[in-house]
Amino acid sequence: MSVPTKIFFTKGVGRHREQLTSFELALRDAGIQKFNLVQVSSIFPPKCRIVKKEEGLKLLAPGEIVFVDEDKSWDEKREVWKISGKIYRSFNITQSAIVKDEYTTVIAAAVLVQ
Repeated sequence: MSVPTKIFFTKGVGRHREQLTSFELALRDAGIQKFNLVQVSSIFPPKCRIVKKEEGLKLLAPGEIVFVDEDKSWDEKREVWKISGKIYRSFNITQSAIVKDEYTTVIAAAVLVQ
């Protein structure tokens, strides 16, 4: 298997009286409903670069198997690391929603692109 070279971040929210439809609407809002999603651990591939969501989506085909890291408890704090003389800043992506009388699904995902 090849190592992903790009990654983008996305988020979405869906609301519906049916739980599965709520999840589907959250995927649509995030723009990743057309793909077969496979959840992976949160290891950032070496030499992988962050791209904008729009750029990453253009590199994927409908029906493609896409690896994502989904987490329901994204860390809110920001950290800075210095590795081999380079400075790296961490960040997060979150999605929240107000829950009413229907199922509400929120999704935040890191999408890996080959």
